[in-house]
Amino acid sequence: MAISQQQRGQILEIYRQEIKISKFFLFEEIPPEKLKNARRSYASLMGDDEAVIFLFDDTLFGSSKEGFLLTTNCLYSKNFAEKGSSVKIENISNITLDHGKLSSNIVVQTTVGLKMEFQVTQAPGRDEKTALIRVLNKTAELLKGQTSTSSTGSGPLQCRGCGSAVNVRAVSCEYCGTAN
Repeated sequence: MAISQQQRGQILEIYRQEIKISKFFLFEEIPPEKLKNARRSYASLMGDDEAVIFLFDDTLFGSSKEGFLLTTNCLYSKNFAEKGSSVKIENISNITLDHGKLSSNIVVQTTVGLKMEFQVTQAPGRDEKTALIRVLNKTAELLKGQTSTSSTGSGPLQCRGCGSAVNVRAVSCEYCGTAN
């Protein structure tokens, strides 16, 4: 699936505002060797019709054999010592950050009730990880053509802090604590 110039501009704006992580690469800034390693390691099912939007290299030495890759069709990911996994963009309902005792995991909830989790070890702090969540949610919504917030009723609203879905009636986000 191709990406329009308007979508590309919107995505660039989202990333310029949010991301300050050195292991994050966007569009043609992705080094070819990193993309090749990611495809071999965990995105081998990526189709030729998928345009690569970004790659997050979650390896210590920069091989890109772990991390995640977002295309116009799927989110691919791989944790250390695990097999890769993927979810189609159209099936993503929400992406959140789960702060565990030892690590933080990105949790992708799907419309069919499945859950995909992957670790982010190379983002330096909670703010950077929270920014990754906002970017993933905004980009997935943009690619699906959805609006990011609901102004009336009791349906889902996107948290300004981490991008997670929160109930309009909630006082604060259960994931990051940002007040609604």
